[in-house]
Amino acid sequence: MQVLLGNSAAKEAYRDADGKVCHRPIEGRRVTRVVIPDSYTLMEKVRTVIDQDGVWNHHSRGDNVRDSSPDWVEADDEMVAQIIAQELGCRVGRPKTWKADA
Repeated sequence: MQVLLGNSAAKEAYRDADGKVCHRPIEGRRVTRVVIPDSYTLMEKVRTVIDQDGVWNHHSRGDNVRDSSPDWVEADDEMVAQIIAQELGCRVGRPKTWKADA
């Protein structure tokens, strides 16, 4: 299954000269795409996105999953989208006016 997150606060990982993993902000809007095995339970699918060590926290600015919210969420599974939207404080469905920069 697939989850898409509108991301206006994207970050990317890189390694510094000492090999330490660091993050830097990416300007503009992005769509964060998460591919989750269909064999996962409903809550495993949700946790893959929203846990502290989940995809959203690794792709959005801040050190905590709640430091920034997605602009919107879409998912192949409507229940997964609803739970993620409720937990992260965003809407379900991409607004027609929302355009990604990349």
